[in-house]
Amino acid sequence: MANAIFYTSKPSFIRPLLYRTEEALESVITAPIAPFKISDVPPWKLRPPEVDTSISKFLKDQHPALFLKQEFYNLIDKYPGINIYTDGSKSNNAVACAFTCSTYQIQFGLPTQMSIYTAELIAIEQALIFIETVKDEDQFNICSDSLSSLTALSNCDITHPYLLSILTKQNNLVRKGKLVVFIWCPSHVGILGNEVADRLAKQALVMPVTKLPLPHTDYKSPIRSYVKSLWQNEWDEETDNKLHSIQPVISEWKQGPQIDRRGEIVLARARIGHSHLTHGYLLRREVAPFCIPCQSLLTVKHILIDCIDFKMSLTYLQYGPFSSFAPVFDSSAANLSEEDSRLLNSTYGDEIGIQYAKSLEEYVVDCGESSLKMVDNLLDILTSGQHSKCARIMAEREKEAKRKQEEEARKKREQKEVERLANELKNPIDFDSLRSLSDLGINTSFLDNLEKQFSTEGVNVKLEETSSMLADLKDLQYERLAQQMPDNVPNLEPPTDKEVEL
Repeated sequence: MANAIFYTSKPSFIRPLLYRTEEALESVITAPIAPFKISDVPPWKLRPPEVDTSISKFLKDQHPALFLKQEFYNLIDKYPGINIYTDGSKSNNAVACAFTCSTYQIQFGLPTQMSIYTAELIAIEQALIFIETVKDEDQFNICSDSLSSLTALSNCDITHPYLLSILTKQNNLVRKGKLVVFIWCPSHVGILGNEVADRLAKQALVMPVTKLPLPHTDYKSPIRSYVKSLWQNEWDEETDNKLHSIQPVISEWKQGPQIDRRGEIVLARARIGHSHLTHGYLLRREVAPFCIPCQSLLTVKHILIDCIDFKMSLTYLQYGPFSSFAPVFDSSAANLSEEDSRLLNSTYGDEIGIQYAKSLEEYVVDCGESSLKMVDNLLDILTSGQHSKCARIMAEREKEAKRKQEEEARKKREQKEVERLANELKNPIDFDSLRSLSDLGINTSFLDNLEKQFSTEGVNVKLEETSSMLADLKDLQYERLAQQMPDNVPNLEPPTDKEVEL
């Protein structure tokens, strides 16, 4: 208070950074900060909790939900006792946590600035407080879907105030003869207890906020966002700054992958518009260069985008009196489809931008991979990353078009082969003429059997037999597969001997 009065009476004095920071962050730090505490028990005497995260080796994007659910239930059967499920939830303007067991459940609304990590820890801490009140049981399983929380518990991280509280309470329960096992369970795979805890945590988002202190680490993200918003507001007012149009939103200046210092210099100067051609007059004390055809100042942006000397002439198709039959969409590239042309136009702006991009790529096509990457990085900067995405989509479409062409060519070859066989069937073999060769002393006794094989009736009989066998095979397979599916894939009934024979 005395310091505040002192600096109020002497406004010319610069206040220390601590007081200025405290005033600036009054709107951000709305909840008390949890003080850092040293454990009453020496860290080397804290008994590490029993944590089982063995199911985390099964990645959710590589295994179905039913498999993860079954694996969890198989794991939980190994640990007798009461199962308690905890969960935390966070939205844009609210944070909450909850836990549930067969006989009890509780929900908490938490401060908005609190991280989801801390919310998960508070849910676990409240579960331990509940366990302290249970007198008839001595074995408990706390199931959480927060792998980071359980990993920190297994590492005995005492720097976080709520982690220290959990470890202390867990050790107290051990001294009282109660065993607590922490188990990781996958979320959103149909595990009943986890789904109930998740629903309770989401419902608690609209509940009144429980005033709890926050770890100082939870304020890092809100303070960072607040400072960045102040910085962005100041930058939005710098409309006369030439760099504002280059990067209106404050963010990291992204560098190209695998590019040397010289390449970074070229990209940076191209973005800010500094080059020897456009700014060398400052060193020579001359007049600024002027683009005579365009009657405007010569700048990097003007050369790359606006200058008419670099614009390629465009020839538009004229349909004359038959314009009503002309296609609605036209492209200057005759070998591009309407979809491809729309993609290029959305990436580079218009036909002129497309031609500029192509000319840059063609200019360095024989200069090595590093030059090609430099051009790609420059185009990505000019198109906000859309150039690489467009190139990837075009390559995939080209590959798909090539595959379709090969498929069509294969179908044409098969069609020609079918037509050839059909023509042969239309012109049957003249067996009577072949039998006349017996007058020359040639043995023709084999022609009778050969004629039966090539006769239409013989082919029809074979086709009918094959059709009947296929129908029998279909019935047998339908009868086998219509039975109830077993729980495990290896227990599927194999094909019968009759199916294999058919």
